Amino acid sequence: MTTRLFCLSAACLSAFLCGAARGEPPQAERAVVHVNNLTGSDDFNGCAAAPAGDGKAGPFKTIMQAVRRCAAGARIEIAHTGEDYRETVSIEGFKKGLADAPLIIDGHGAYVTGLVKLSPEQWVSFKGDVYYFPNKVGDADFKPRGWFERKIGAAVYGIMPNSNWLGFMKHQGWFAEKEAPEIFLLDGKTGPNSLTLEGLQPGGFFYDAQSLVLKDLPGQRCLFFRLPPGKTLKECSVELPLNRGVYVSDDYVTICNLGSRYSQDDGFAGFWGQGVVLRNIHACFNCDQGVSFHGNSTTLIDGALIERNGGCGIVDVMSCTTIYRNTTVRSNYPLGVLFSGFAHAMYNCRISGNCGVQVQVEKEASASLVNCLIVGLGTAGKGAAVRMEQGRLDHCTIVSSPVGLSVQRAASVRSSIIASCPTAVSMDKGAVDAVAIDKTVLDLGEVVVDTRKIALSDWAGFVAGHTRMAGAVIGSPALEGPFFQLPKDSPFSKAGEHGKAPGVKPNVPKE
Repeated sequence: MTTRLFCLSAACLSAFLCGAARGEPPQAERAVVHVNNLTGSDDFNGCAAAPAGDGKAGPFKTIMQAVRRCAAGARIEIAHTGEDYRETVSIEGFKKGLADAPLIIDGHGAYVTGLVKLSPEQWVSFKGDVYYFPNKVGDADFKPRGWFERKIGAAVYGIMPNSNWLGFMKHQGWFAEKEAPEIFLLDGKTGPNSLTLEGLQPGGFFYDAQSLVLKDLPGQRCLFFRLPPGKTLKECSVELPLNRGVYVSDDYVTICNLGSRYSQDDGFAGFWGQGVVLRNIHACFNCDQGVSFHGNSTTLIDGALIERNGGCGIVDVMSCTTIYRNTTVRSNYPLGVLFSGFAHAMYNCRISGNCGVQVQVEKEASASLVNCLIVGLGTAGKGAAVRMEQGRLDHCTIVSSPVGLSVQRAASVRSSIIASCPTAVSMDKGAVDAVAIDKTVLDLGEVVVDTRKIALSDWAGFVAGHTRMAGAVIGSPALEGPFFQLPKDSPFSKAGEHGKAPGVKPNVPKE
């Protein structure tokens, strides 16, 4: 799968989100730092795109060395070499971004990956041709380096592939293949994933997510692996996510044209950063969220493809504020978008094919969805395409779900379509007087208020007592009409199939 990415002015985005008066200075006035994971060295000075031969001038090898060494307001140019950058990118405490000159990191279509290749010595024999990897990182005299390492007995163990939902739902194994990303690789290809140790296939993996198998390692997740027929451990190349993705918690940082995949945690995340901009990003095959912001951060995500992540596509929480434009969220587990932070907005976005609710807005949050297309998984079951405590839909299209819109407290729906849903709108008892529907087409099977079902024949009498919904137009809409139309420059106007791991390469347009 390829993705056409587009670029907008960093000055406009910074001004839009942060209120910067002047935008970024011309690139010629910036310090430019180069990174290349094939020809670079962290002993170089980063001042040249290629080694100069004097032992000093040349690109850095890692993105983090460039962040450490660059000046405030610099521009970091990452070479797209075809090889993923195997490192955690954590931008916190560096203070390299300024209100009128943000730190800019341009990935040119490159990817950061959390994959780590295991050595044969890291495996422990379990039984016959089955081995396990406990991620042991130290012995009795080793001191844990942080929250991600903990001591059990006389040894220290590191982090393993994460998903909040594994713990919350007491889910054993990883998820079924149809529900989650393929994160365990054998010889560069995803091996078969088993939900039980007994079902482990040759060349396949079982992830003991609930730490039930090894009684001498209580609470320690382990990965089990069965050798392919006729092969030894030394002949197998096994990779799994053990590093994190891209974490931004500094102010005024712009990251563009960069992908993050196979993170042990989130693809892109942050806590406290103000004026953070992510532009033209691809978050895929991560063990938790594709994108997740926390704290009191304020972030603009403009142009994104978020797919095949194991802990929802987007989860924004606490007191954060986020704005998404021209973003596609698809094929994530177990939800598409979950907002429970302070305030959120989605403009010109497509949310489709996620395993549960496509968009969920919880009671702490308020969200606006404008000119968005939300497509469910079909009309079977009981779930809703959009479930919100409170929020606003404007020029949106919701189709193909058992329930189109479920409202718990309040909602405003204007100039939208809810179609191909047996229950167009479901309202909790206390919300019915706080729901406004105007100039909106309802392909009405029924409307549910608490447990009362209002069918088409009862609609006129119902709206007579609830005039805020009198603007609904009952009928079957022509979905190919003008109600939903992405801008002509949207890179996702003709989105194709989701990417396949590994080796997803973006199609970066020529400048």
